[in-house]
Amino acid sequence: MSWIRLSVPQSVELNRAREIYEESIRLVQKHVEKGLSLPLNELPSNVSFASVLAQSHVDLLTQLAGCSGTQTSDPCNDHCFHSRYRTYDGQCNNEVHTMWGASYTRFRRLLLPIYENGFNTPVGWDPDRLYFGFRKPNPRVVSRKVMLCE
Repeated sequence: MSWIRLSVPQSVELNRAREIYEESIRLVQKHVEKGLSLPLNELPSNVSFASVLAQSHVDLLTQLAGCSGTQTSDPCNDHCFHSRYRTYDGQCNNEVHTMWGASYTRFRRLLLPIYENGFNTPVGWDPDRLYFGFRKPNPRVVSRKVMLCE
């Protein structure tokens, strides 16, 4: 049973930590917005919480939320098992880069993220917002059309 990594109570706890983390960041951003002379929708779309908060504050929020940025132990030490079977969460499926593709892990972005609200809403979420005079299509509709299986 070593392939079971996350039981239901643990996933509930992780979801709770994520909600605490996101809500904390949203509240901080809301207070920062009140102190700025520009409304949030006039700020550049690539403004992120990292540009609003010091890294020490982000680290503190991460710690308080129970989120961990790094893996503390090597989950792939049983080479015999992992060479024969894949894990459901993606850990150890790549023998060279064991955490590539693993769930609940962050990835390194090639470009800075662009969100409609500057924080977590995808571009195209608000159907009335114009970009260069045009409306963006709904991101979900685009994903469904791009990933259409025929």
